[in-house]
Amino acid sequence: MTTGLVGLEVQPHGREILIKLYEKIMDTIKDLPEDNPLKKFYGTIINQRLPILRTVTNVFELEQQLNAGQIEELIVDAQKQVDHVLPLMLKEQPWKTDKWHKIPIIHSDVK
Repeated sequence: MTTGLVGLEVQPHGREILIKLYEKIMDTIKDLPEDNPLKKFYGTIINQRLPILRTVTNVFELEQQLNAGQIEELIVDAQKQVDHVLPLMLKEQPWKTDKWHKIPIIHSDVK
């Protein structure tokens, strides 16, 4: 079996791995306020996907219902969120930036 994607091996227990990763993400953001943009973003996506992941066991049917790519791709993405994006977002808290904050543009960097 193959995913058809270069460098991405078939994950025989992909469904279970993805469920665990999504649960980890939800656990990480559980203490954020309900109106927090990060919590809203992850909550919306994961709360839509988890019920499907928990009820559908056929991988091809699961991928079709999720309509977000192959399970292996979703695992890679979720792992990146857990390892890199979430820790950075929770540390930097960009939602606390003043909405009128202006980002300086360095014209020599613009091509």
